[in-house]
Amino acid sequence: MSREFKFSKRTINAIEPPEKDRIYVRDTGQPGLNICVSSTDVRTFYACKTIDRRYVRYRLGTTAELSVEKARKLCQKYLGELVSGKRPHREKRAARESLTFGETHALWIENSKGKRRPRTTEEYTRVESRYLSSIRDRLLADIEPVDMLQLHQRIGKRNGHIMANHALCQVKACFNFARKHLKIALINPVAGLEMYPEKSRDRFLLPEEVPKFFAGLEAVNQTYRDFFALCLWTAQRRGNLEAMKWKDIDFKRKLWTLHGDETKNHEPQNVPLTPPALEILESRRGNHAIWVFPNPSDSSGHVREPQRLWRKVLAEGGLEDLRIHDLRRTLPSWLASDNVGLPIIAKLLGHKSLSSTQVYARLSLAPVTDVVEQQTEKLLTFVQ
Repeated sequence: MSREFKFSKRTINAIEPPEKDRIYVRDTGQPGLNICVSSTDVRTFYACKTIDRRYVRYRLGTTAELSVEKARKLCQKYLGELVSGKRPHREKRAARESLTFGETHALWIENSKGKRRPRTTEEYTRVESRYLSSIRDRLLADIEPVDMLQLHQRIGKRNGHIMANHALCQVKACFNFARKHLKIALINPVAGLEMYPEKSRDRFLLPEEVPKFFAGLEAVNQTYRDFFALCLWTAQRRGNLEAMKWKDIDFKRKLWTLHGDETKNHEPQNVPLTPPALEILESRRGNHAIWVFPNPSDSSGHVREPQRLWRKVLAEGGLEDLRIHDLRRTLPSWLASDNVGLPIIAKLLGHKSLSSTQVYARLSLAPVTDVVEQQTEKLLTFVQ
């Protein structure tokens, strides 16, 4: 196909994407208007002109955003500004390079909508608000690696190594977004910094701690008593329990359905409801039309971030080093201890890959214990 012809919707759609990189095609209907077609079949209009001995491409928008006529009008406007002495491409670059971290983070969040679960987006916003406020108003170009090193150490000391790593990963993602999508030539200040080592956590409720846990629930109101108990009985993530809806509960089939946009692996999951879980849900029927755990004072309409009340449970029950997420880990850990296979545990937890469930394999010691005891008895026969 010719690299130059009159643009129309039909002729543009007829352009075959290259196997790699991208190609540019000129419009004979408007001097200076080009379209770029990438190997991923993204088609973008550009206004192009040599100015000050430099060939400049100014992005106008994609074919999904602009019609051919609209692209031609924008191209005419841009070229006219160049002739009058204005340099809109420089103004655009200067505006990009004057972005603060907070502004860049907001653009990164906006760009991720529809690509991530709403819960994930909320968590990113919370991390920025709570842990990255010290760099929010700083220009991207002014943030140095030493700033990131000090921030990493400060968060690690105050809030733990895992949170420090998460916060720094978010900064790194924002700078990568600025380089790739905003075309800002910056060195990523997080690149090369060493993260804290992370160890997979295997804490769960031990048999002797179960009475303490239920005694601790007496320290909170009925809503959160039911909420924490369901965290244990369903073995599901806190965020899913917080946003639990009545329409997803099937009392006849004894199932709770999590939809694809609510799960971490983006696949629907049916959670079995045991008698204790059903008893709690039956007792809460009629409290609210939508949410199982409503909270009118929260913008979401349901309970969220119950950390303060969780600390009350721990204090009342005399429990230490126990997190809400450890309740999710309890039933699977007990199943593994009873030698239940990993595929069943993975199904309960909604793990797409068994590699995520391998942490429970080390708890399945019954077969190992049996073999060791048998061989020990065999050895003892020679001693006797």
